[in-house]
Amino acid sequence: MEELYQFRPSDRKVYEEAVIPFAVYQYCNGKIHVLFVTRGLCELTRMSREELMDRLENDMYANVHPQDAYVIAQASLRFATEGGEYDVVYREKFSFSEEYQVLHAVGAHVRTPEGTVLGVVRYNNITRAITSTENVKKVFNSSLEDFYNLDPQATCIVTRDRSQVLYANIAFTQILPPVKGYDSGVNFWEYFFGKKSPGKEGYFRSVCGKGPQIATEIAAGRPIVLNVREAVWAGEEAFVIRADELDNVYIDQLTGLVNQAYFELKAGERIAILRGSGEIPVCLFYDINEMKLYNAKNGFQDGDELLRRVGEVLRKVYGDALIARLSDDHYAIVTSENGLEDKMMSAAPMAAQLDRVVKIVIKAGVRRILPDEEIDISMILDQAKTACDLIHGDVTRTYQYYDAEIERTLQDRKYIVDHIDDAIANGEIEVFYQPQIRTLSRELCGFEALARWHSAELGFLPPYRFIPALERSHLIHRLDCEVIRQICCRYQATVREGGTPVPVSFNLSRLDFQMCDMFRFILETTDQYGVPHEMLHVEITETLLASNDEIIREAIQKFHGAGFQVRMDDFGSGYSSLNVLKDYDFDQLKIDMVFLSKFNERSRRIIESIVQMAKYIGIHTLAEGVETEEQFEFLNRIGCEEVQGYYFGRPMPYEEIMEHLRELGIGPESREDAEYLTGAGLRMVHNEEAYAIMEDDGIKFRYVTMNDEYLIALRDIGEHSIDSVLARINQYTNTFRELIRKAEENGGKTNFTFRHREYYLGIALQILNRRKNKTLVKLTMSGTVFGKMTRDVVGAEEGA
Repeated sequence: MEELYQFRPSDRKVYEEAVIPFAVYQYCNGKIHVLFVTRGLCELTRMSREELMDRLENDMYANVHPQDAYVIAQASLRFATEGGEYDVVYREKFSFSEEYQVLHAVGAHVRTPEGTVLGVVRYNNITRAITSTENVKKVFNSSLEDFYNLDPQATCIVTRDRSQVLYANIAFTQILPPVKGYDSGVNFWEYFFGKKSPGKEGYFRSVCGKGPQIATEIAAGRPIVLNVREAVWAGEEAFVIRADELDNVYIDQLTGLVNQAYFELKAGERIAILRGSGEIPVCLFYDINEMKLYNAKNGFQDGDELLRRVGEVLRKVYGDALIARLSDDHYAIVTSENGLEDKMMSAAPMAAQLDRVVKIVIKAGVRRILPDEEIDISMILDQAKTACDLIHGDVTRTYQYYDAEIERTLQDRKYIVDHIDDAIANGEIEVFYQPQIRTLSRELCGFEALARWHSAELGFLPPYRFIPALERSHLIHRLDCEVIRQICCRYQATVREGGTPVPVSFNLSRLDFQMCDMFRFILETTDQYGVPHEMLHVEITETLLASNDEIIREAIQKFHGAGFQVRMDDFGSGYSSLNVLKDYDFDQLKIDMVFLSKFNERSRRIIESIVQMAKYIGIHTLAEGVETEEQFEFLNRIGCEEVQGYYFGRPMPYEEIMEHLRELGIGPESREDAEYLTGAGLRMVHNEEAYAIMEDDGIKFRYVTMNDEYLIALRDIGEHSIDSVLARINQYTNTFRELIRKAEENGGKTNFTFRHREYYLGIALQILNRRKNKTLVKLTMSGTVFGKMTRDVVGAEEGA
C-alpha cells in the first residue's frame, strides 16, 4: 500500500507559514489526501488549520454550491489521475458569510526529489471582482487576471499575430522592467526594450510548446528562461509567456551545478561541439553508494554537505565539462573520452577521503557516443545509469562502460524475470553441491547448495547470469525457496536409500525476509520432508550485515532459537567484519577465498589470526577457495576446522559429486563423529609452541595433525621419522591412557615428562573431546631436558 509523503518538519513549517493561499494534495490509494494548508489559505477561509484540514480531508465538497460540486469533483479527479492543469471557478459557503463566495482554484503537479507526485492548488476569493451584471467572459478574465497578479510566477500575455502585450503581472515586470508606459496595442519588444524589433514577431511561435527555453535573445547578457504556450485571452488568440531567472530554473541550489533539465537541454550542443573538434564524446552517470544509509546515520544536513562536496570533486576533476546534479545522489557529465580513465580513477580516491570516518564510494557508468549516432540524451543517460548500477556492489570496480555485454545482460534479465516461475515449474532449476571437508578427519562434513539453471531456450546459465537479475527484480526469494525445497527433498531421498546425510548450507538474501516469510517457509518445508533443523545451515553474507539491519538480526535469532546453525559468509570481504562479529551471533565464519588466492606469508598470518580469534570467541571456522594440498595442510595445522574448494570438488549434481568423492576415498562422517570432532574444534587453539593432535581409538594412538614447530622440535632431538615416534608412544599406550584419566580428573589437562632416548620432554596434555572408545588429545612440548632426571617424574619412570 502506498504511503503518504512526509515532509521534513522544518520544510513543512516554512510552507505552512506562507501567505499565499494554497494547499498541497496527494492522490494515494484511490483517494485525494490533503498534506498541508498555508496560513494564507486559513486566512482566506477564516478557518483554523485543523478545521480546514479536516474539511478538505473528509468532506471537501460539503459547502460547495450544488451546481458546482459535481463539476469540480470531476475536475479534481481528472487532475489527480490524469495530470495536466487544474483551473476552476466555483462557489463555496464559509462561516463568515451567508452568501456564497466565488473562488478561483488553479493547480499543477510537482515531483518531489524522491519521485512522489503532489498536486499544488492555489486559491483566490474573487467575489468582490464580480458584480451581478458582469457576463461570464468578464468574470473569467477578471478572475484569471487577479490570479496572475497574485501568482509569484512571472507571466505575460501577448497576441499571437503581432506580439501585442495584453497583460503582464508584477513578477514579470520585476524580471523585465518596462522601458515605457503601457498603451493599448503596444508591442512586446517596444514595451520592454523600447524598439519594435521587426522580425521578432515569430519568436514566440517558434518556441511555443517546446518547454523551458533559455532565451538569450530576450535579455542579452542576462539570459532568462521562457516557457510559452497557447491560450485564449478575452476571446483573442494569445501566447502565455512564463519567465524565470536562469539560476532559478536550471541551477541546483545545493551544489551550484546545473540540474537535469539544463543537462538534457544542452547535452546535445555539447556533444556536437566535441564532435566538431574531432573528439569522442562520452556521457557519465555517477552514483554515491549507500547514500541512504549515510543519511540515516549522519542526518540530512551532513548528507547535503556530502552531496555538495562530491559535486566539488567532479567539478575539480572534469573542469569545464557539462556537469549536472540530476537528483538525490546522482550526477551526469558530458565530456571527452580523452584522458577519461585517469579522471575517473582520480575522482574515486578524492571522494573516498571526504569523510574521516566512512569511506565514500562513487561509481561511474560510461556511455560512449558514436560518431554517426543520433542523439537521444534520455536513452544515453539511462544506459550510462544501467552500467553504473551493474557495479554497485562490486568493491573492485570504479567504473563500467555500457557495451554489448551489458546489452546481453539486459536481455538476459528480461528473460529471467519473465521465466523464473516457469523454470521452477518445469524443473529447469537444479541444485549443485560443493563438498566441505573436515580437516581433522579428511571426511565429508557438509555441502554448500548452489543453484544452476538449465534453460530450454538459453542453455546452461551460471549463477552470475540470473541471480543479480532476480535480486534487482525482487524475485530472488522464489529461487531460494526452490533451492531449500530441493535440499530437503535430497535429504529425504538419502535417508530412504540408506545413505548418510550431511548438513547442507545455503545463502539467504535480505530480500528473502522482505518479500516472504522465509523463516516460516523453512520450518514448514523441513517438517514436510522430515529434516532435522541441525542439518540445515543458513549463510548470511558480510555485505548483507553491514547495514546493521534489524530484520536480519531478528531472523538470526529466530533461526538459532529453532535449532538451525547460522554462518557468516565471505568473512573479510568487507570493511566492517569485526563490527559484524560484535553485533551478531554466528556459529561459524566462512573465511573469504581472497585470502587464499594470494597464498603468501602475509595471507597465512592473516588467516591464522582469524582462525585463532574465532576460537577465542567460540566460533567455528571454514576456509573457502582451497585448491592445493599445501593450502589444506596449512589450514589443518592452524586449526581451521573445515575447508571448501576445487581441491576436493567443484559444485556438481548430487550423484556426480558423491561419485567424485568416492574416487578420492572420501566418505561422509557420521553424526556421532561430527559431534565428536566439532566439539574438539574450538579447543584446538594454535600457538607458537610445538604441538600435535593425537587420537586414541581404543587400540592405538595416531597422529591427526601437528604444526611446524613440533616437527622442528623432533628434529632437534635427532628424530626424523614421525612413524618411529608414534611407535615409541604406542609402546606405552597404558601409560598415556592413565595420563588421560588423570587429565579428566584435573579439568581436562595434565603435565608430564616423557623420555625419548637420552632426552626428557616436558609435555602438556589437553583432552579435546571423547566419544565412546575414542579420545582426541593435544600434546604440547613445553621444553626439552638433556641427561638424567629424578625418578619421581611419572612419564620418565614409565618410559624408562
